[in-house]
Amino acid sequence: FRVGYRLDADFYEAEFSNADRVFQRLEFGADIDLSGESQRRRRLQSAFYLTDYFQSNIDPDDGFDREVSGEDISERFWYKGAGIETDFDHDLGRWTYGFDLRLEGRQYKRVPFVANYDHNLSFVRARAAYSLTDRMMVEFGLLKYRRVYDERLARDLNGSFLTTNEPLEYDYSGMELGVSYKIGRPFEIGVSYSRLDRRDMFVGYYDYTQDYIRLRATYRPTARLRFSAIVRSRVYDYPNAFVFNDPAAGPQELDDISAEIRGEFQFTSRWLAWAELVTMDVTSTDPRLGYMRNQSMFGVLWRL
Repeated sequence: FRVGYRLDADFYEAEFSNADRVFQRLEFGADIDLSGESQRRRRLQSAFYLTDYFQSNIDPDDGFDREVSGEDISERFWYKGAGIETDFDHDLGRWTYGFDLRLEGRQYKRVPFVANYDHNLSFVRARAAYSLTDRMMVEFGLLKYRRVYDERLARDLNGSFLTTNEPLEYDYSGMELGVSYKIGRPFEIGVSYSRLDRRDMFVGYYDYTQDYIRLRATYRPTARLRFSAIVRSRVYDYPNAFVFNDPAAGPQELDDISAEIRGEFQFTSRWLAWAELVTMDVTSTDPRLGYMRNQSMFGVLWRL
């Protein structure tokens, strides 16, 4: 059995503190080993979790908290959630397969004048991997999930909210492919591709497709030292204007390219130190969404 707490946050200087973002998660679960024969390994992980998410709703044009008719709606994106998740893995010779299930409900803070973002999320993914040789492995998977909102209305094809519109419902489906290869003992490279399609179940105003490519390389010169490099490219294609909500703007696109270099050093069996450099470049046909970001991070990890 396990109890875990996770904090993932970005904090900024006082001048930009309304851009702070904080995610917290408390989980209670169990890891169950169902292994049988020597060539077979089965593992079931399940958990009940609680989440708390904080992010201000700011106007990207001026950086100030959003208001409607003089009323503050900066707390629109704050929510608390609860859910259950299950992961199953089965190793059988050269094959590995499994599935992931998740059900979650989110309750957002009430703010005046605007629709609440309360919604339920359901997710399922089936995956499999096969070792072609001792050095090469191929992976593939299928996934499907859905978001169903309580009050937030969908837009019609003119980009308008009408009281006759139905509550927003997104249906996602996707596939994943990947291959990894070991070059000698210390090197490993891998490439993966995934495709995700989102359907707005009302009339399709918020539809998009996402293409994601990931290249990864690792180098482990000694048992204690490890280096890795990752390059990611993510492209979103929207058939409609997705921020300005101006149908005359036509199809929109957002490109997200990032690269990271990471180094790890294992001091003892329990202590690990790591450093990481990350650069990101986002471009879009909507000029408000483009930006560049560089990050440098350092951390330590302690295992019981």
